[in-house]
Amino acid sequence: MSTEIEHLQRIEEKLDDLRMSMAELNGMFPSICKRVSRLEKEIWGDGRVGLSAKVNAIIWLASGIIGLLTISVGNAIRTTLGF
Repeated sequence: MSTEIEHLQRIEEKLDDLRMSMAELNGMFPSICKRVSRLEKEIWGDGRVGLSAKVNAIIWLASGIIGLLTISVGNAIRTTLGF
């Protein structure tokens, strides 16, 4: 009989630990939600130009510059070689 009581007491202690952990997580949850919301606004813009659009624009610009440089170098080589 005493082993059953001890077993129940251990279960109750574990439940108490779980309750304390849940209380800590519930306290942290609102601040985590706010941080995620701020990150989403920064990345996607939320009505303004976000980080994602800025990075896309930089990639397009860099691609265009590389293309123009390739054409210029090709023309320079062509004129140098007399083609």
